[in-house]
Amino acid sequence: MTWIAATPCGLYAPGLSFALGNPGEYLPGGPADVVEKSAVISPIFEPGDAFFFDVFSIHKTNQTEEMPLSRVAYKLGAQKI
Repeated sequence: MTWIAATPCGLYAPGLSFALGNPGEYLPGGPADVVEKSAVISPIFEPGDAFFFDVFSIHKTNQTEEMPLSRVAYKLGAQKI
């Protein structure tokens, strides 16, 4: 998967958060538990920045009340046939 920022994201507008570590240990509680139980990274993106990750990367939108702006980003994925 590829996530491409078209506007600044992660500081004043929502970005992404990724769980670090072994996601398999959190699967019984579901992805929501991953965010609560593991360390996360939340990169800050400038327009044109791209982040490449696979389908096993547990991620979510990173949004806080301190982010008053909206974002524009593109998420591209491919499916093996």
